[in-house]
Amino acid sequence: MSPNPKPTPPAEAPDRNADLGELFPPPAHPAAAVRRAFMGTLGVLCIVVGIVLGILPIVPGFPLIAVGVILLVGSSEPSRRFVNRSERWLPRSMRRMLRRIARTCSFGR
Repeated sequence: MSPNPKPTPPAEAPDRNADLGELFPPPAHPAAAVRRAFMGTLGVLCIVVGIVLGILPIVPGFPLIAVGVILLVGSSEPSRRFVNRSERWLPRSMRRMLRRIARTCSFGR
């Protein structure tokens, strides 16, 4: 009777989104602390005003929320990592569209 061969573990499925990389890569050179604090404060202010305007039926607040998120991504590493992690849950077509927009607006550079 021949010995039973060891079972091989199942191969992990390749990450189909790995080739896209991060939406917001780390900055080439870090910004000064004053500039980062200013961008963070302005980002939070834009998000708060965007939420308030989103409640009011007169002016849409989404553009201000988007600008606020971009300012926060540029000001702190934790917010950049959070946006990159959250963005991985989107469908591949949406992720490609976001990269096209970021490339066009130079957010990803």
